Amino acid sequence: MQVLDGTGAAWVDVTVVPGSLLVNLGNQMQRWSNDRWSSTKHRVTNPPAGAGGRRLSIAYFHKANYDAVIDPRVGPDRKCLPRHHPYIRPSFIESFGIT
Repeated sequence: MQVLDGTGAAWVDVTVVPGSLLVNLGNQMQRWSNDRWSSTKHRVTNPPAGAGGRRLSIAYFHKANYDAVIDPRVGPDRKCLPRHHPYIRPSFIESFGIT
C-alpha cells in the first residue's frame, strides 16, 4: 500500500505492522468525522519479487442510507464546531450532479 504525500508529489510506502489491520477511509467518513479521520489518495502494489511476502487486500465499500443526514458534528455532546455543513444525499446529488 502506498499513500500520496501531503504535497501530492510522491507516493510513500505504508509501513507494515505485524498483526495490524490497515483501514482506508473514504471522503464521506472524513466529512462525517469532521476531518478527524482523513481520506487519503492511495494505491495498492504487489510486494517486490523475491521479498517472500504476500499481500492480502479486501475491498469493502459502504454508503449511508439514501435519506441519511451526513452531519459532521462529532462527540457525545455534539457541541464541536462542524467544518462541513450537514447534507442529505438526495439534495447533495441534486446540487452537485454527483451519484
